[in-house]
Amino acid sequence: MKIFEVTQTQPTFDHLTSKRLKSILLAPQANDRTLEWAMDFTEDALRADYDDEMIPSSVYDARNKAYISAQEAFYDEDGEINDKGDLDATLMHLKQFWSV
Repeated sequence: MKIFEVTQTQPTFDHLTSKRLKSILLAPQANDRTLEWAMDFTEDALRADYDDEMIPSSVYDARNKAYISAQEAFYDEDGEINDKGDLDATLMHLKQFWSV
């Protein structure tokens, strides 16, 4: 009996034009300052997606869900950076956003 190993490949984010965003997403971990920039950049992209009729609603919905999850991990209820936030979870959700 042969057992097949399932491996997940890490996304390369080669489709991104922002070198800064790509370097943040490929880093093993990020700090709050770089993630704050990435969150702002991602929010701008999500707004552009909303206004782009060529973006299917399924793609927008998946990206929106990932962004909301990143917000919940990064910001407190007042919309400020949560000093007890989960930076690893924020980075993971941003990776999900940019993988869609």
